[in-house]
Amino acid sequence: MDKELLVDMFGEGGAEEITEHYQEQGEIRPEEVPVEEDN
Repeated sequence: MDKELLVDMFGEGGAEEITEHYQEQGEIRPEEVPVEEDN
């Protein structure tokens, strides 16, 4: 998954957590990442 996209969506800290979570599962599927924007 595109790290920059995650940073845009979740901010730096959130992107790290989500990326690690999906990498641990061995699968990165953007359609399953909940979209929570705090703009």
